[in-house]
Amino acid sequence: MRVVRVIALSILVLIQFSCQRDKECPAFNSSDIQHVAYNAFDTIKFINTQNDSLFIYLQDFQFSKSFKQDCDFADFVCPCINYVELTAKNSEDDIPYVFLKMEQSDASDMRYFEYKILDFDFKIDFDNEIAFADDFPYMELIDNLIINQKTYINVVIYTNTENQVSNVLKVFLNKENGILRIQTKENIIWDLIN
Repeated sequence: MRVVRVIALSILVLIQFSCQRDKECPAFNSSDIQHVAYNAFDTIKFINTQNDSLFIYLQDFQFSKSFKQDCDFADFVCPCINYVELTAKNSEDDIPYVFLKMEQSDASDMRYFEYKILDFDFKIDFDNEIAFADDFPYMELIDNLIINQKTYINVVIYTNTENQVSNVLKVFLNKENGILRIQTKENIIWDLIN
């Protein structure tokens, strides 16, 4: 009987240790910065119809470090999510914040861009969500948008449908150029200056 208990206990211990494993997750690869429309220390300039200016002063990129994570046997997929953050300051105030965070997975082609535009935060995956823009009540895809005699293609209009406190109503953007236009709830339109 004692031998049976030892064997049963051994099997339980073996199952316990085989069901968990450490996975080594890589740091953000700096070559993946090519997916971000901005460069460090750029200034993004917007102007409205009253000729007021809004500047977003980009700071430096912060890359995620490598890390270990526990993966359970029960997990069908155990993705590593690494990221890059781009901090900024606005001309309206001098408080630094994360303007853009791009997260990507090693288990899929998921690449999320999380923007903070004035007082509005939103997240978008250009590669996987845009094809289904009609399925999302807050997203619209238009073929092109002309701003200051420049044409931008495949423009997403992201509408603020949930954050009632935010002053931002819509953000116009595309993958190649980033933020193109900001429309407030007071119908003030800030257009990108080329």
